[in-house]
This record gives sequence, C-alpha cells and structure tokens, in this order.
Amino acid sequence: KGSICSKAPGVVAYILKKQGDKVLKGETIALIDSHDVGKAKTDLMQSLVLKDNRKKSLERGQLAASVLPERQIRDLEMAFREIEIKSLADLQALVNFGFKIDSADYKSLSDTDVFKKICEIGIPESIIKEYKGSLSANLLPLKAPFDGQIITVIKGMGESVGAADAQCVLADSSKLVLMFNLPLDAVQVVKVGQDFRFKAELVEDQIITGKIDWVSPELDDKTHTVKVRASFANPDGKIRPNTFGKGEIQVGK
Repeated sequence: KGSICSKAPGVVAYILKKQGDKVLKGETIALIDSHDVGKAKTDLMQSLVLKDNRKKSLERGQLAASVLPERQIRDLEMAFREIEIKSLADLQALVNFGFKIDSADYKSLSDTDVFKKICEIGIPESIIKEYKGSLSANLLPLKAPFDGQIITVIKGMGESVGAADAQCVLADSSKLVLMFNLPLDAVQVVKVGQDFRFKAELVEDQIITGKIDWVSPELDDKTHTVKVRASFANPDGKIRPNTFGKGEIQVGK
C-alpha cells in the first residue's frame, strides 16, 4: 500500500481513476496543472530550438573556416557547448518530474511541432484528442507506481496539491504482509524460515500458510511485544488488509 503524491505543486486538473478502480503500473490516475512543469517544458523547448540554431551557425562557420578569424570559430563552438549543457539540464528537470523524454525525438521538427510534442509528453491519448492541439503545457501525469486498486481518493478536482501531498492511496491486495505481535519470551524461539499458519477473522474456509521472513530486533515500548513478519499471496482477495486473526508459528517438531 502506498500514497501517490505529485512531484510538483499545482491544482488537480483531471481525475481519470476513481475509488475502487484497479490500475496497472504506469497508468495515469490524475493530471496536475503545475506552473513549475509548464516552465520546465518551455525552458526545454527554447533550449532545443536555440541548440539547433547554434549548431547550424557552427556548421556554417566551420565550412568558412578558411576566411573567418579563429577566434570567431571558437566563440561559435563555445556558444554551442553552452546551449548543449543547458538543454541537458532542462531535460533533466523534466526527468525529475517523472517524464520520459529523448531529445533525439525532436530533431527536424518545426518550433510549433516541438512545443506540441513537449506539451503531450505522458498525457493520455483521450485527453490529447479532447483538446485537439490546444493542450496546456502545465499538465503533469500522476501515474500508478505498481499494479493495485485505488483505496482512497484524497484530493478532488480543483484542489491544490503540494509536492508532498497525497492524491490517493493505492494498494495491491493480491500480496499481503502478515504481522505477528509476540511476547518477548515467545520470540526467543522464533526464527526466520519457520512455518506459520494463520486464520483471519470471519474467513471460514481459508488457512494461510507460509514461512516467517523477518523478526524485529526491537521491542515495542507500548505493547511490549515484538513484531514478526511473513508475506503471502492473496489472489482471490478473501483476506482484507488490516484484518486481525490468530496464527501459529511452528518452532519445533
């Protein structure tokens, strides 16, 4: 289970998935309208266009090197290197926001097409078709980091989100973690790799079995118990997260 947060502050512009929906890793859950993202996209577009222009100027200067001062050629080379470095920095800024982008994809495009392509990075096709070329450059996709189900939607349309604010809670209930809370004297004989059996409350026909995979090194100061963990598959979803029950750990034969 995990809270899905935006990587930039902004306003919730679209909610594409609702509470209870199952999503696959990489699917877009929502779109955030962020000024920071819009600025990063614009900076990259300007860098790519300027880089192309300076490259052409350098190539022309190199062809005419026999009649141009050497200092002028060096200035052209330096100007090209400067914009090349800036374009890499602008590219990294978008990568930090979670975009997947390759500057090679923007070669030979017109200025208008470069801007249009950058605006559409990571945006679902349905949204692109809806806006027919007038898509905002500010949109930041909020994507599912793993397969799961949306348990809770925290933010609604038009609400502001910070870079650390959770938009929703996503959980994969097909794989659960079981936590035993054991008294200290019992933990003395518990080890990683031992077999366990667990029966959840109100689940009559299913006994979970498996092996212990972790024993906490510390004692809980409130309950004076030690946590012991085991993981198990829950493909049919019969065991619900946060369910209590009774378990046994086999410490000997």
